[in-house]
Amino acid sequence: MYCKSNTMISKHLLIVFVCSLLISSCQTKKQVAESSPPSYKLADYCPEDGTCTFEVLTHKSLEMKSDGIGALYPVVKNGDKTVLKFEYKKIQDPKLADDGYKEVIYAEINTKQDNLQLKNEKLNLAKVYFGRLCFCKGESGYYPVKQGKLMIQRQSDSTVTYSLKFEMDRVPQIIKEFYATKKI
Repeated sequence: MYCKSNTMISKHLLIVFVCSLLISSCQTKKQVAESSPPSYKLADYCPEDGTCTFEVLTHKSLEMKSDGIGALYPVVKNGDKTVLKFEYKKIQDPKLADDGYKEVIYAEINTKQDNLQLKNEKLNLAKVYFGRLCFCKGESGYYPVKQGKLMIQRQSDSTVTYSLKFEMDRVPQIIKEFYATKKI
């Protein structure tokens, strides 16, 4: 009886120890991820009611696919290009159902592209697409950007700047421009 209860207590202590170790290791990883600085400095084009992010995805390609009803959606996969992704995500009200709202802009450029300037109909060369994702009947989905100006500039101080100003005629939009810089 004595050995059996000691073995049982040892097992419980071991389980508590392992669980504590797992919880503390997860917490440490979370803190590291939250404290890492953003890699791109975004200009103040982000509305106060949301968050904005910008990513440069190297060695990728952008493919726009069509679902069963003809709606477009992006697929980012491994490739020999660079995909730019800007995202605005509205802060949701937890009390409201279907309150989610997001705008996403994708573009695909050559990986070694130092300087680029595309305007209006030339934006299709960079596969520039605007996504409005919400519970907005008839006004949600991905659309090609046909009016605007995409610029990429590498300065002599090893800073690269990405900017896009655009207008959509098919759907309403909140984000009409973004500007991101990074020292390389």
